[in-house]
Amino acid sequence: MTEVGERTSGKYTVQSVARALNVLDVLAAQSESDGLSVTEIGESTGLSKSAAFAVLQTLLEAGYVADVGTGQHRRYRLGRTLTRLGDLARSQTPVREVARPTLHRLANELGLSVRLGVLQGDGVGIIDRVDVMGGLRIDLRMGDREMLHTTAIGKAILSTRADADVLKLIGRRKLHAQTSHSIVDPAGFVAHLATVREHGYAVDNEEDFDGIICIGAAIRDHAGIADAALSVTMLKAGLTAARRSQIGKALVDGAAEVSANLGFSREGDGPRLTAGGSA
Repeated sequence: MTEVGERTSGKYTVQSVARALNVLDVLAAQSESDGLSVTEIGESTGLSKSAAFAVLQTLLEAGYVADVGTGQHRRYRLGRTLTRLGDLARSQTPVREVARPTLHRLANELGLSVRLGVLQGDGVGIIDRVDVMGGLRIDLRMGDREMLHTTAIGKAILSTRADADVLKLIGRRKLHAQTSHSIVDPAGFVAHLATVREHGYAVDNEEDFDGIICIGAAIRDHAGIADAALSVTMLKAGLTAARRSQIGKALVDGAAEVSANLGFSREGDGPRLTAGGSA
């Protein structure tokens, strides 16, 4: 059984609220899918059985806790109100605000401009960019809508989705070619995403602009699906495989940092998609 200690008492701490929050912490930490008994909750929080029962009934009435069974077989788990509040909290957390410190860190670390793009319909919109003083800057205009299948940001976002969902977004007809390197066959593009998933980051290898290479990593939400991604853009000439791998790893780590701040946990929160799209 997980032990959860009392929350730190402060000048303005309300004891009854602190007790309720401790109860929620215990229910959130428990691994038993069928919930916990009032006795188990009392033992974990340090509350008497009667005090624990009173807290549970208050939380139950508001939907923060749900119960199943009766009498000695009655057990408690987290309620649906918390799901609704969690969704609201996530929707009120703008990805641009959360990602900006990471963009700054990556730009300084890599010596490259770092962009933040989001899914917009069947394309990608760039909503933020951080440039580094003295670093290489390739002028790709902010706000321009880019294609999903030719950009590293688009590929990174799509790699978190099942193949059927990818095809819904890009269509099943021949795709538009930005350059001679663009992947225009939908089935071929879906197969290409397996490589993106394997590496953890996406590469636009002159598929959007000749002579330009982009690397991108997906920012996942609490369900493991991405609607946003980070990317860097550079000239292909002189780019070594080692440097590309270094940039890719840095972007993956940065995207993971932003994802965690948006509520994603790699420990079972999101689906792990294969090339065939199965979880």
